Amino acid sequence: MNHDGLPDILTGGHGESHEITTWLYLNRGDFCFKPCGGWYDTASPWTFDRVTHGNNHLIDFDNDGYLDAWNMGWAHSDVCSRECATELYRNTSSDEGAVPNEAPTAPQNLKAVYDQATKMVTFSWDAASDDVTPQEALQYNLYLKKSGSDKFFMTVPADVQTGFIKTGEISGQISTTVYSMYIDDEEATYEWGVQAIDNGKRGGAFTLSRFDPSVSSVEEYMLPGVRIYGANGKLHYHVNESTTPDRHGRNRHHHLPHDSRRQRNNRYPPMRGLSHKSRHWT
Repeated sequence: MNHDGLPDILTGGHGESHEITTWLYLNRGDFCFKPCGGWYDTASPWTFDRVTHGNNHLIDFDNDGYLDAWNMGWAHSDVCSRECATELYRNTSSDEGAVPNEAPTAPQNLKAVYDQATKMVTFSWDAASDDVTPQEALQYNLYLKKSGSDKFFMTVPADVQTGFIKTGEISGQISTTVYSMYIDDEEATYEWGVQAIDNGKRGGAFTLSRFDPSVSSVEEYMLPGVRIYGANGKLHYHVNESTTPDRHGRNRHHHLPHDSRRQRNNRYPPMRGLSHKSRHWT
């Protein structure tokens, strides 16, 4: 609310004397919050009307970089004779020279890997940055649609062209830089994109990309008695029963963590049942 990168709270309820009250709690850090806007605060230059037991949201409805307040619910009789009200409070901090919240940067290095066995595609990207929200606190929104189609999937409703978040209360956002989902048509090509969302609920620009399941699939390498493939950032190998059976005569399935240094040198840990020469390839 005050452009410090810390999430604030807008809520309504009953005060100590059971009176209807609406508050804005400003986050001071270290789990300390300052209550503001109570109807009883006569020293404050502004207060909220007494609305509670409904919806209270901090939203930037006009996308100017300042969070506004939306209150709806039961109301005190001096607010509405029918004891219900819906109100929108516009944030006028810009009139006092407050700096607006800037949108986060657009994510980069978009990648998509498709697993034909599971029909799952894994999207990944580099973390974005923001003027005040810490990088680890940024969240993300992803959209996907078939090329040529007017229907698409999106984790948070937003305008792909401007990045504007279309909903006041955000849910479905992604808290990491990796997201996997099932696709039912591997013959189609797809358009996808990702944007960052900061603690002020402001969405940045989408970075757009395309992927074709037929050329974005995990790769497999065949060696005598061994199946090697990459998936989700890791290398895996499966050794046939005739090569390394366990003491019960069953196949062994091994997993190798991804190691960029070893990959550059084309060297991997020794695999039981293979000669020294078999462990090196280009």
